[in-house]
Amino acid sequence: MTKKKAPTKPKKKSAKKPNPQKKSARTIRTAKKRKEFLEILSATCNVSQACRISGFPRQSAYDQREIDAKFLKKWDDAIDIGIDALEQEARRRAYMGTRKPVFHKGKECGVIQEYSDTLTIFLLKAHRPEKYRERSQIEHSTEDGKPFTFVMNLGGVS
Repeated sequence: MTKKKAPTKPKKKSAKKPNPQKKSARTIRTAKKRKEFLEILSATCNVSQACRISGFPRQSAYDQREIDAKFLKKWDDAIDIGIDALEQEARRRAYMGTRKPVFHKGKECGVIQEYSDTLTIFLLKAHRPEKYRERSQIEHSTEDGKPFTFVMNLGGVS
């Protein structure tokens, strides 16, 4: 014998309560959010990270960049600030080095100061490319004996 279930009353549809955690597009795209995004962008030089931390949607950031010349300028300035900070840190590590622990039989027994030759090379190439960039130069002469020089830069744009 099977039991029959008693009929249940249909549930009333309740009005959805707003979720304070979920933000509408209007609150996400405020001037405050754009400012926060730009501050984080200048600290990280990473658009995805700045969007994630600030809560400013990535597509909205790129859309805003396309339609707002002032925002585009602030974006470019933020990237420049971030790159300047990276360059300053590279210079510090090249000049002052970093302290690296030394271990013997699993225990730390001292510290050495380690300098980065690679960072030094990059800084030299950036600031004195005419002297330090990688390039190859081949000299030929044309049929009439006039010199012809071909220069190929191998280490980046100049």
